[in-house]
Amino acid sequence: MSKRILIVDDDLDFCSELSETLEAEGYSVKAISDPKKAQVEMKKDTYQVIILDYKMPDISGADILEYIRDKKLKAKIFLTTGKPFIEKILKDKDLSGVVAEFINKPFNINQLLEKIDAA
Repeated sequence: MSKRILIVDDDLDFCSELSETLEAEGYSVKAISDPKKAQVEMKKDTYQVIILDYKMPDISGADILEYIRDKKLKAKIFLTTGKPFIEKILKDKDLSGVVAEFINKPFNINQLLEKIDAA
C-alpha cells in the first residue's frame, strides 16, 4: 500500500503540480488549498505524510501545527516555507518537535521524494 500524503498549501498551482508528481511516483495524494478544510480532512482521514505550507491566509501553518500537536496526529510533517529562521520561530512557539523536515521553497523534487521515502 502506498503512503497517503496530504498537501496543504494555498497556492493552487503548487498543489496541482506536486500532486501530479507524487501520484506519478505511486503515492496516494490529496491536496487542499484551504487550511480550514484541511483541518476537517485531518479529523476524518489518516495520512502518513503531510506537506504543509507555513504562510497561508486565515489559518497559518503554525496554527495547523498546533492542531496536529494537540490531536497527537502521527503523520510526518514536512513544512514548506520561503521564510528564513523558521526553525527558531517554531521553537519559540514550542512547535519545532512536530515537524519532521523543513523544506525551503523552491526545493528540489528529487530531494523531497527521498525524504518522503525515508519517512
